[in-house]
Amino acid sequence: MNGQRIKELLADISYGSWQFVCSEMGSGHYVQVRFMDGKDGWSGRKWYISSFATDVEVVQTALMAVLADEEHEARERFKFRGKAIFHPHRSLDALLADADSVEGRA
Repeated sequence: MNGQRIKELLADISYGSWQFVCSEMGSGHYVQVRFMDGKDGWSGRKWYISSFATDVEVVQTALMAVLADEEHEARERFKFRGKAIFHPHRSLDALLADADSVEGRA
């Protein structure tokens, strides 16, 4: 799979006003979604595409990028008592501090 073919496949995908980009990464490429929100924009994480990937794997990876970014947005916006308790940008130290705070059934 080469970058040109990945870009051709991504050009056939639409999801609202989101854009799909591709660039080289290691021995393959990556796919990333970008979204403009007014004057500000953001990019999702990079999803690796092997040089051995098939067309369907590229399209499935683009879908995974969308699903992950939608979940990311939901975690930022979902609030309990006014706080985003599942916020995706919590620091590793904060996650470690709360690691033993679990609740379970008897």
